[in-house]
Amino acid sequence: MQGSRGNASTWTVGLLPPTASGSLGDQAMVEAATEVLAARGRRVVIGLNNFQTRSAVSGPPGSHKLQVLAGLAGMAGRARHAGLIGADILDGVYNTSIIFKRFRILRMLHRCGVQTRVFGSSWSETPSERVIAFLRAAHWLHLHARDAISQSRMEAVLERPVRLVADLAFLLRPEICAPEAQAASRWIAARRAEGATLLGLNLAGLALCNATDDGIRAFATVVGDWLDADPRRAVVVMPHDARPGMVGDMLVLERLHYALQGRFAQRMYRVPATLDAWEMKALAGMVDLVVTGRMHLAIAAMGMGTPALCMVYQGKFEGLMDHFGITGLTMTLEDVLTGKAGPQLDNVTRRTTELAARLKARLPVVLDLSRKNFEGM
Repeated sequence: MQGSRGNASTWTVGLLPPTASGSLGDQAMVEAATEVLAARGRRVVIGLNNFQTRSAVSGPPGSHKLQVLAGLAGMAGRARHAGLIGADILDGVYNTSIIFKRFRILRMLHRCGVQTRVFGSSWSETPSERVIAFLRAAHWLHLHARDAISQSRMEAVLERPVRLVADLAFLLRPEICAPEAQAASRWIAARRAEGATLLGLNLAGLALCNATDDGIRAFATVVGDWLDADPRRAVVVMPHDARPGMVGDMLVLERLHYALQGRFAQRMYRVPATLDAWEMKALAGMVDLVVTGRMHLAIAAMGMGTPALCMVYQGKFEGLMDHFGITGLTMTLEDVLTGKAGPQLDNVTRRTTELAARLKARLPVVLDLSRKNFEGM
């Protein structure tokens, strides 16, 4: 069947996103993949969910089940390769039904003669036994781990080789487009001209576990103390997931902003949630450091040479830091609740110049690892 799928210059490649739209991290991975593949002359077809991208792609004609199935049928008939953006859904910890829906699609594509792979993914210490059983048997599916810790865990439980890469989003090209992004950029530039130290601030609901109220209050104390320590410091609030409730960022960031604005309104700027991933990456490169509970905001920042202090959960941030050989850039909810996070933030603030230099020195190696996601495509 491969002969009917065109030569290398006209290959079609299918992409399966990890979730529906709303997460800038998922948009960053989809956009980075489509841009890399388009630069190689590939036609890109996105299955299941449509995402806003800058590259020309095709997707399902609509969101109705029959329209999605029609799009997947077209992918099965035309694509030479297909890849699932495994991200943090591969191990089934968040939702086994979501990953098995994608496994069934990949198996169908494989049976239609499509070469299949999972792009760089994380793997936690508590993977689903169903996922383990499936992937042990699915030798037709090529697996990629986005960090060495995940690679080691995957190879140990799956008993098969897993290729080490880096996250797709490292390849995202930053760009300021929308008027709202331009306004944020101007505010940051004005503060920089005044000699301000700028902190990009994010808080993810998932990182707070079951301590939402206490966590937000404690986090607000950490940030408030940081601002109190120097009147030239300022904060840029950076949402990275617009999905509702605790799955996204908006609910907790709204409450965090409310807790801080009474004292620091003139030293805070709230970036709207309408920006695209490439705009948020550009803004992350304009601040001095970032504090975040979102791994893909950390990737955006570190990909621009900006140190990111990360509030960790699910064991995936540690693998990210391993790519850069840097320690001391992670904290836990317990650190926030017990007062340890403040000194950590102070330490990173003092070391921003040194850390930025180390990130930039290591970045070419990380970008090369990210490109390995596409070898053979």
